[in-house]
Amino acid sequence: MLLISLGSGSGCDTQFLFSADLLGDYDERLPRHAKAYRDFSGEFRRLQEERVAAFRECVDDVKNGAFPEVGNLIEMDEAVLKATQEAIADGE
Repeated sequence: MLLISLGSGSGCDTQFLFSADLLGDYDERLPRHAKAYRDFSGEFRRLQEERVAAFRECVDDVKNGAFPEVGNLIEMDEAVLKATQEAIADGE
């Protein structure tokens, strides 16, 4: 007889384990049959805080004129710009 199970321990032939359990990928209580080897839930929270901080820094830089800088800009030949604007205006 073959026993395939979730949480049967050494008494089974094949045991299903979920990566979310092994990685500690959620805030709920860890299932009794699992062991978390990392705290990915905490890492996700940390990364979210970093994302929010990065966007806030970007908004602040735009508001105070620190972004974009000259190095972030691309110049366009005035003749090409004018020709493009005329083509758009003419419906080409």
